[in-house]
Amino acid sequence: LGINGPQGAGKSTLGRALETRLGERGVRAVGVSIDDFYLPRKLQVRLGLQHLENPLLQARGHAGTHDVPLGSRTLDPLAGLHPGQFARLPVYDKSALAGRGDRMPADQWRAVQGPLDVVLVEGWMLAFAPVGAAALAPHVGRQLAVWAQIDANLAAYAQWTRRLDAVLHLTVDDPQQVAEWRIDAEARVRQAGRPALTHAEVMAYVELFLPAYRVYPQALAARLPVAVGRYGQVRLGSDRLPHGSCRQ
Repeated sequence: LGINGPQGAGKSTLGRALETRLGERGVRAVGVSIDDFYLPRKLQVRLGLQHLENPLLQARGHAGTHDVPLGSRTLDPLAGLHPGQFARLPVYDKSALAGRGDRMPADQWRAVQGPLDVVLVEGWMLAFAPVGAAALAPHVGRQLAVWAQIDANLAAYAQWTRRLDAVLHLTVDDPQQVAEWRIDAEARVRQAGRPALTHAEVMAYVELFLPAYRVYPQALAARLPVAVGRYGQVRLGSDRLPHGSCRQ
C-alpha cells in the first residue's frame, strides 16, 4: 500500500497508526519511508557538483536524490518473507552531519521478521511520474530547465510504482498549506528547546517544492485509478483531518 501526501500531512503518523490497528486484527504490517532511500551524503554531494546549475539537486528531496535500485531491492523481499525469515530496511538519519543527513551503516539498519501481510510505503513524491514541459511551464516560469530535469528523473521511479497494489493519496486544496504546516512544525521544535528553522528559512525551503505540489498530485489523481486500480483519495483540511468523503 503506497501512501502519498505532502510534507507535514501526517503520512508517517498514519503509517504507524495503521501498523498498530492492523496488528490488533492479526495482520502483520511494516512501514517503509522513501526517505530512507536517499543517497548517502557522499553521493549526494557528488550529484550536486555534477549539476551545479540545478538548485533542486543540491540537497535531498527531489527526484534524483534517491537510490532507486536500493528501494526496489528492499521492497521485493518483504512480500515473500517466510516465518522466521528476516529482512533489513535501510535507515537514513536526517540529523547526521549537522542536519545534512546521511545513510546509517548497514549494521544499524532495521530488521523485520516475516511473514508480512502488508507493506506500507510512504513518501511525498511516491507514484509521481513525468508530466512533460508543457504541464510544468505554467507553474515554474523561468525555471523550466531546472524542473524539466527533475521531471525526467521521475521516470526511474516507475519501478517503485509498479510494485504497489494500491495507493492512498492525501491531498490539500491549497499547496500553500504545506508551508504553514512546516512553519508550525518548526515552532514546536523551537518550543522544545531544539534548534529550528526561522520563518524565512522555512519559506525558502518550501519554495523549492511548491511547484511540484501544483503539478504532480493532479496528474497522479488522473493517472493512478487506471494504472493501479485500487486507489483512494482523501482531502485534508488545515487541521490534517479528512475533509469531505473519500474518492475511490
